[in-house]
Amino acid sequence: MRNMNVLFALFVLVAVLSAPDRGSASAAVYPPMDSAFDIARSESQDIVYFRSEDVLQGQVLNEEIRLVTQYGTLALPLRRCAGVSFEGSRANRDAVVTVNFNRLTGIVSDRILRFRIGASGKEVPLRKESIAYILLKKAPGETDFLAGQEPPDLFIMANGDLLSGKPAEPAVEIRTDYGRVPIPFREIKEVRMVGEGDITALVTKTAGDPIRGAWDTTDLSLSLEVGQNLPAVYKDMFARILVGRARELAPAQLGVPPVVTGEPTGAPAVPLLLLDEPTITLDVGKQVTMKLALIPAGKFLMGSPADEGGRDEDEGPQREVVISRPFYMGVHEVTQGQYEAIMGANPSKYVDAAKPVECVSWDDAVEFCRRLSRRTHQVVALPTEAQWEYAGRSGMKGRFGFGDDDRQLFSYARYSQSVEAGTAAVGARKPNAWGLHDMHGNVWEWCSDWYASSYVNAAAQDPTGSLSGQGRVLRGGCWVNTSEGCRCAIRNKSAPDVRYNGIGFRVVVHPR
Repeated sequence: MRNMNVLFALFVLVAVLSAPDRGSASAAVYPPMDSAFDIARSESQDIVYFRSEDVLQGQVLNEEIRLVTQYGTLALPLRRCAGVSFEGSRANRDAVVTVNFNRLTGIVSDRILRFRIGASGKEVPLRKESIAYILLKKAPGETDFLAGQEPPDLFIMANGDLLSGKPAEPAVEIRTDYGRVPIPFREIKEVRMVGEGDITALVTKTAGDPIRGAWDTTDLSLSLEVGQNLPAVYKDMFARILVGRARELAPAQLGVPPVVTGEPTGAPAVPLLLLDEPTITLDVGKQVTMKLALIPAGKFLMGSPADEGGRDEDEGPQREVVISRPFYMGVHEVTQGQYEAIMGANPSKYVDAAKPVECVSWDDAVEFCRRLSRRTHQVVALPTEAQWEYAGRSGMKGRFGFGDDDRQLFSYARYSQSVEAGTAAVGARKPNAWGLHDMHGNVWEWCSDWYASSYVNAAAQDPTGSLSGQGRVLRGGCWVNTSEGCRCAIRNKSAPDVRYNGIGFRVVVHPR
């Protein structure tokens, strides 16, 4: 390894989406759905994953999937579906994901599925009780049936289902303190159901002040993009409606866990983050907050080219990586004040509530995320290594998140050229283009991945690292490193239980 890593080891030993044109029927159709239920889809065969962990490849012969939902029975054309999950069958909660990023839950009424085995051509019946997942093959042009349709609305349901389509009703009626107000859907940007029991509708219009009141329109009749009609969906089944924004927001929402399980009660039991705010703030407790910035989906070159100064072999091979879902990332490294508010202790050597917490192990960081998730009812986690580098580069090219000029690094990083030893208060240096401070230097930051010595076997979309290893990934460099040790591509590793005064972390939030 490089000299920087040797020095580091010695220290360890001693211590926006922009909204589409809602008036245009030619707005972009959904991006390709490469996976369902976090499993990659094949381009040649359907794949059946059994509860026994057996796998069959071939072709599902059913023409449709019949799903009994709380809105009625749907006959979904098989080739408009990307996957079917039977993981929740014991609780009568099967799930179907469609190629246009809808998620529907209910009971698959087909007890037997017909399947042709690819290797032998033999047709066999498959009992749904024996199946965990079915991943249906990707087909060229599988979303062509959506071309020319008016940009659909996104309906986020109280049970976590995602539906895209259009209501038959031209308007909804809201009962306010000053009377009943009809509001045409064409004037609405968003409807949010607020409260429990007596549910209030908060309507945000494309122009003018928001309107709050009782939702007097009892049912909506929905025409789904996938080709099904729901004649009467009761008002309490909705959690949020976003007019004309399904193609913008559904892909990111699909990977989010359902907000409520069981029978709907009207409003979701936990706050919904919808990826429509540039920043969010979490209440950490004890009058301490944490600010996070929205990181858009996209793709980037991960790793470093062979001629980059200071490069080590574990930074390659450089390759294009897709981050398919937006997420929120901490604007700062987790501070000592935030850590103590959640964990009740401060292990740091350079004590200051405004400085990053250090002397924390990977295990400590994961526990912090678990407790903060429980407090905020959000999905708080360590970033993957790919998420970290993608956010650190912030759409820029070069060795650093601002370019290649070492002389600018002091403006962005606390590193070995700093006059004083130790960490600096978070945010003391300039942020990158996505508003993130200290992505270079200050403290190394834990990532969720196990370390692998190269990217040869890494996935091209949303990689999550090796399945096992001797250490967890560290990124970004710290206050003792030179400029070479603070590059975007720099990698390091340590055992999950190691604590050191140059190691901290920052968190990400995956919207629900």
